[in-house]
Amino acid sequence: MAKFFGCFFFVLLVLSVVSKLPSSDAAGGRTCVEVQPFGSNECNINACVAWCDRTYNGQGHCQKDGNYNNCLCSYNC
Repeated sequence: MAKFFGCFFFVLLVLSVVSKLPSSDAAGGRTCVEVQPFGSNECNINACVAWCDRTYNGQGHCQKDGNYNNCLCSYNC
């Protein structure tokens, strides 16, 4: 009986440790996008790249949104 309870508590310990580990989403598995209207009529890609790099510590990537002339800054969140 003591062996059973020892195994049971060991399994509980392992499960509690595993639950504290970061998931793939928390470790940067998801990509978020922020829309920035740089420029008056179309995306100013240079301003977007500078802002995106500064805001997300060099981890952001900027591109033009073809439909609305905005800049899209994507980053891991």
